[in-house]
Amino acid sequence: ESFREAGYATAGFFSGPYLDPKYGFQRGFDLYKSGMMNPDELARHLKGWSDREVAAGREQPSEQVLREIRDRVSHWDITSPRINRMALDFLDHSDKERFFLFLHYFDVHYDHLPGKADPDLKKEFDPNYEGFFPGENWYFNPAVRNPRPPHERRISARDLGHIKAMYDAEINWVDRHVGAILEKVSQLGLEKETLVVLLADHGDEFFEHGGIGHRSTLHSELLAIPLIFKIPGLPKNGNRSMANARIYDVAPTILDMAGLPSLPSAEGVSLRNHLTNPSKATAGKGALGRLFAGSATGGPNIRDSWRNERYTVLREFSIDSKRSNPQLLQVRPKRLKKTGQPYLVFDRSVDPQEMQPLAPTDDRYREALAAFCLDFQESSKHASGIPLSPLRDRYSPRKSKEEIATLAAMGYTDGTPTESDEPRTPPLGIFPEPCLNP
Repeated sequence: ESFREAGYATAGFFSGPYLDPKYGFQRGFDLYKSGMMNPDELARHLKGWSDREVAAGREQPSEQVLREIRDRVSHWDITSPRINRMALDFLDHSDKERFFLFLHYFDVHYDHLPGKADPDLKKEFDPNYEGFFPGENWYFNPAVRNPRPPHERRISARDLGHIKAMYDAEINWVDRHVGAILEKVSQLGLEKETLVVLLADHGDEFFEHGGIGHRSTLHSELLAIPLIFKIPGLPKNGNRSMANARIYDVAPTILDMAGLPSLPSAEGVSLRNHLTNPSKATAGKGALGRLFAGSATGGPNIRDSWRNERYTVLREFSIDSKRSNPQLLQVRPKRLKKTGQPYLVFDRSVDPQEMQPLAPTDDRYREALAAFCLDFQESSKHASGIPLSPLRDRYSPRKSKEEIATLAAMGYTDGTPTESDEPRTPPLGIFPEPCLNP
């Protein structure tokens, strides 16, 4: 929105269901389009699957089941070529001198199927593999882990190594497409005046802490992400800063680099000094993370985290039913059986993989909590000054235009947008401070 107001041409092309316009991500874009499978093609795939279910003697899938399967389809769809076609067309035909272009590549996400994108990638990153473990249905495959809690691992070390290699191959596939965009920028003579930012929204776990995928914990394998800036005028050999950086620092940094006004409600800060002169930059701010992932055994998975350059603190929560109401979910920290405390604290200077939690009697434990407390209070104070929209305006539509079109093509609806009266999950209330004696 800031860039469009400043006269930039703005375009965004996405390839995952959670960036759909129904969630509000289209705001500020002159052009915002999906690179996912189009509704007619998706309807053909889903119709074929539905017919096979009925032929096997099972019930015809409901509309809700089909919408859930639509999310699963994005896990094996190949979208990078579509994203690049739209991006290259935009770069070729943009009639404004300045542009803001957002590209979202989903092909690194599980399922891990690089051979579907490029047959050579099936072997290139693990040429000596002689097994047959498939990358399909990775998150739900009972051969990977027991589908019942506590979800103990079943996959062998060698097969797991192969899946990791397929993950690397998918990164290579996406990297090629990013490279094609950068090459186009260079061909247009814009390389020396274009700011490029490359980042991910999360990592993935491969049993480092007993799970797979993401939306499970807030350990480093999920929150440590690549963040690369290519800044006009800086030496090509670049700088590397080891300071803390948060994903919510990215927007303030881009605006700062472009010489545009900062966002008045942003909690993040510009990383300019860390990027242009890291030797003189101060320490990064503590990074706060939060997870609220659907329903799970025993209730939704609710967690928060804090990190500075040395320490990590993790908490897990349950719903406080006595204090919750239809407008707000209140939470209370879960206490660890071993310590009776709600905190897992790690010193990454000696434990970079976050495997050995500190004892509550350790001075480092108290030092980390004191720093977490200060950052939490600062963040809470900032948040309290941001006005909230009415609750009804904070909920997204239940169905996107694409979902409505797909269901209509299958005969489930007439294509008219409707809203059901099913109860919504309320937003989370304020988390308890990590400052009091637990």
